[in-house]
Amino acid sequence: MRILPEVLRVLIKGPFTEKYPRVESPAAPGYRGRVRIDPEECFGCGTCARACPTGAIVLREGDGEIRVEVLYGTCTLCGKCVEVCPYDAVSIVEDYEHFSRDPEAKAVEVELKARKCRLCGRPIAPIKLMNRIQEKLEEEGLKEAVALLDLCPACREKLSASVMSRGFPHA
Repeated sequence: MRILPEVLRVLIKGPFTEKYPRVESPAAPGYRGRVRIDPEECFGCGTCARACPTGAIVLREGDGEIRVEVLYGTCTLCGKCVEVCPYDAVSIVEDYEHFSRDPEAKAVEVELKARKCRLCGRPIAPIKLMNRIQEKLEEEGLKEAVALLDLCPACREKLSASVMSRGFPHA
């Protein structure tokens, strides 16, 4: 009999809960929703991926691009990626309608065109990042190093090995 007054109250006044998802329910202030990467600010340097303790941020090579992916099923919203991003491209937004229990659930956040190796054609790094590195090298007067930027690590190693195998001239 104690439930009857509650049933009457709900019938007259309505339920306490919101009509979610038909009525949007805002997140509480300071709520950590999902990781967002701003494609305009991201250089694809991979600092966020290296700092992520769960491996939720991954850099993948595509055909001529580097993709920065966030695996939402793995992300713990610790905020390390936000702390370490040198370009302020990573943030945590108050959006909570994205989560999945699937550890492979992902959203491609950023696709960046990649500079390709001039010898093998493999993507090296995002063009945006490589241009920034090239500017810094030129500022420092290291023009010889700029030529090596167009080579992937494997081709750089082969080139270095061939130079070493020829030997150095004696003075």
